[in-house]
Amino acid sequence: MSYYQSAPTPNLIMVESRAEPRDMMGHLAQLAEVCDPSTRVVIIGHYNDVMLYRELMKNGISEYMVAPVSLADIMGTISQIFVDPEADPL
Repeated sequence: MSYYQSAPTPNLIMVESRAEPRDMMGHLAQLAEVCDPSTRVVIIGHYNDVMLYRELMKNGISEYMVAPVSLADIMGTISQIFVDPEADPL
């Protein structure tokens, strides 16, 4: 994270976290301090917790996925995040 204190963050950051739900928000607050507002963040976590999901969404996380995840799941999530609803269908 220290790298991003002096460099722009990418359009997408994917993080896998094994942190307990109560600890995850604190870890993500540190990331939020260095992220550009336009950066999308996807968390791959290990807890299937609806309250955690809601809290993450409320705090600007783009998506929370419960591990294990497949490559197809990851690609689908990325596609949904960056799709333009105004674009013509392919």
